[in-house]
Amino acid sequence: MKLGPQEITFKRSKNKSVLLIANDASIVSQIDHAIAEIPKHDLETQLGTLSGLNGRAVEFAKANDLIVFETNGERQSDLDAMSTLRDELDQEVKIIAVTKDDITLAEARRITRAGADEVLTYPFDLEDLRDQVTRLTSPNPLVVVQQPAAGSTAPAAVIAVCKASGGIGATTVAVNLANQLQGKTGMIKKSAQRRVVLVDLDLQFGAVASFVDVDPSDCLYRLAEDGTTPDATYLQQSIVTSKCGVDVLAAPLRFAPLNSLTAQQIEAMIELLQVEYDYVVVDLPQALVEWLSPVLEKADRLMMVTSCTVPAIRQARRLIDFYTTDNIGLPIDIVVNHEKKPVIKGGAYKEAENVLERPLRYWLPTDLRTARAAVDRGEPLQEVSGRSALTRAMGHMTKALSEDIEAKRRSKTQTVSQGKVN
Repeated sequence: MKLGPQEITFKRSKNKSVLLIANDASIVSQIDHAIAEIPKHDLETQLGTLSGLNGRAVEFAKANDLIVFETNGERQSDLDAMSTLRDELDQEVKIIAVTKDDITLAEARRITRAGADEVLTYPFDLEDLRDQVTRLTSPNPLVVVQQPAAGSTAPAAVIAVCKASGGIGATTVAVNLANQLQGKTGMIKKSAQRRVVLVDLDLQFGAVASFVDVDPSDCLYRLAEDGTTPDATYLQQSIVTSKCGVDVLAAPLRFAPLNSLTAQQIEAMIELLQVEYDYVVVDLPQALVEWLSPVLEKADRLMMVTSCTVPAIRQARRLIDFYTTDNIGLPIDIVVNHEKKPVIKGGAYKEAENVLERPLRYWLPTDLRTARAAVDRGEPLQEVSGRSALTRAMGHMTKALSEDIEAKRRSKTQTVSQGKVN
């Protein structure tokens, strides 16, 4: 195919309009061939670059459902033009950036940060190209937040779990909290009353998969590698249901750099999960990374798991300062693990509360036998021994936490309603 100096248009009687901006004839040919096989799609090709459209880029974007443009990842003018489109049209325009296959991960992230919904490398996998075009030009059923039914609490409550020090048992808390939040009822065959998803964001040392006997997932690794923003279909294919009924988005088996995810990716993922579930429980990494911010912003509660040793309390104080820097109103509950609640709090406990500026609210006693059996079997504590002191303490904590969150949500809803009436 020869490209002339003028605009080339491939006319088809299709409903969705796709604009391709490229100089490479082979790229144009492959995209033309791929889109020809997608029903109800119309392709128009513009010779040149995205930045070369100058002031016409916004008008082109308004006239099309999807823009596909060729870039090398280093052309700052293209990135600036894409950022301008995002500023002008926000999410109204969908963008695919096409690059050669030697692009680096850092360059791909620069493109997605500038506003691309997807980055594809040439030569293409035509099936993947068609899938991405179809996905971005079709409405996403999970992106639209339906109005909640009377008495419901949508979007889902987000509960983040973090640890003040390594080996303190935060993953145990996250797994068993998620399991008991299901609110299972029934004498013989118990059924869950609420849908719960457990997300393991510890990219390097996440252990949730082992605790509930599911396979690790490459979902987060691929997001980090590709720099793409997840959609509903991608998450649905990555989430597995554990034997206890909790849906799990596990950490990858392969090590991924902690700074390789973006806040945009995590925010999109949490928002999609909030639409589909009643509770989203997130097991946080111990490392402090920028992409934690959307989790903290959306969290109804942060559960900080610690011991009462001096080093652990000092570290907990540092974490509280970090987490509340941009989220002053973030509700943080302290969970003291491996220790039975004292009848009377001694001076050391009172001093710890003074340092943390909040009470030591929940206490989980040591029960090595039940905890070990749960890990070995890949099941929550409740499935191993419902009568153990640790299981009962976990149940009391879950009940109090869920009631508190629901009460605050109802109060907030009533306040908003009264404000509208007034």
